[in-house]
Formats: sequence, structure tokens, C-alpha cells
Amino acid sequence: MVSKSLRARVVLCIATLSVAGSVFAAEGAARKYAVLSLVGDEITMVVGRPSTGSSMDRNERQSMPIQNASIDDAAASSAGETIKGLEPGSTAFVLAWREPGLFELQESAFKAQSPYLDALKGVLKKTQSTHLLLITKHRADVQMRFVEGATGHGKLRGVGFYLDALTPIRLGGSGETGTGFLAPYAYVTLSLLDADGTLIRHHSVVLSNILPTAGTSAINAWGVLTAQQKIKALQDTLGEAVAEAVPRVLDPR
Repeated sequence: MVSKSLRARVVLCIATLSVAGSVFAAEGAARKYAVLSLVGDEITMVVGRPSTGSSMDRNERQSMPIQNASIDDAAASSAGETIKGLEPGSTAFVLAWREPGLFELQESAFKAQSPYLDALKGVLKKTQSTHLLLITKHRADVQMRFVEGATGHGKLRGVGFYLDALTPIRLGGSGETGTGFLAPYAYVTLSLLDADGTLIRHHSVVLSNILPTAGTSAINAWGVLTAQQKIKALQDTLGEAVAEAVPRVLDPR
């Protein structure tokens, strides 16, 4: 795995809610959260292409379907651990619901007229859950930030890798140089709903970890990580994004 000293971490919070204090759900009965992640059905590889003089997104994209729940499990696990740290008396469990239609229609699946909402309300009632924490995909501008400046064009959504094959990078410590970088990213929204399916609040976060070719033996940016390391890096990045957003959607006291 590439050393963290070579990583430039970028976090951009959207629609940030102020958090005053560190005591959550201090009054009343302990909460029981059902956690549902809908971001891990596919990984998108985005190859950055300059868009000089145009606002068009010229990036190349390739989507790779994920048949197992490894990505969503990472998101849900991070959410559960963060909830446990913020609300020691509360519990959280994962809803293993991988309905293809739900992934495709996730932005509207929990509106009042959606059949998915009625089904989910039934699950929440059966499990005696007080709240649902829903993790969905978020679409926003590419923002790959360095110590000085930023790079990137177009839009990103959900989870995947942004590949830059053109940007020259010099490492501050060793002075080693290289061209390009690989960045696992997570663009997600966390929404908190009550047992009746009513939205309480939501928060979006975008996060990426820049892994430059400089200082590695990789001949190109895609080779910075092995296949196994890529999955681990994506899980870690998503976990960080979820942990960043959870305190924003829980009710601060």
C-alpha cells in the first residue's frame, strides 16, 4: 500500500450543519438505527480529460458492476462504528437490501409515492427501528486538491477512481517527480429518516485520496495500486467519507 505520506487528502462538505457539543440523543430512549447503503453496486473509473475553453465533461468513464456487498458493507460498518462512538446507548444494524431497482432509482425511491418506501417502513416497524440512516450516491464537481491549487474537470458520482495521466507532481520531502495520480473517491449523501419514512436531515460529502506515481515503481497512474489494494483503498475512502458525514445528520444537543 502506498504510504500515507504520499497521499493528499481532500474533503469537501456540502450543506454543512453546525455541530455544537459532542452529546447526541441525550434525552429519551436509546435509538435503534437501520443502516442501508446504496452506493456499492458499481465502481466507476474516470479518466480525466482537459476541457479547455468548454464546460463540457469530456472525461472517459468505465463502470464495473460489483456483485457482492463489500463496498456497501464498508460504508455501513463505518456508519455503525461512528454511531456507537457518538451515541454509546444506541444500536445500529445493516439492512442487506440489494434490489437492482432500488440502486437505479435511489434518488426518488424514498419519496411519498414510492413503493420502496412502504416496504422499508414495514421493515423498520418489524425490527422496531427508530431511525433509518440511508447512504446514497452524490454528484458534484471533480475537485482534486493539492497543497497549492487543484485539478480535475467534469463531475463524479458515487464511488470509484479518478485517473490523471498528465499532471506533473514533485514530492515535497524527497523531491522525486512523476506524472499523474490515481485517486479513489467517494461522493455520497447520508440521510436520516424517522420510522415513518420522513426525512429529518441530510448531508453530502465528497472525499478523495490522491496517490501520485511519483515515488513508486508504477509506470502509469493505474499501476500505483494492485487490484487488491484498489478495493481496500476504495473501502477506506468511503469509510472516511461516511464517518465525516454521520455526525452531521445525527441530532446534536
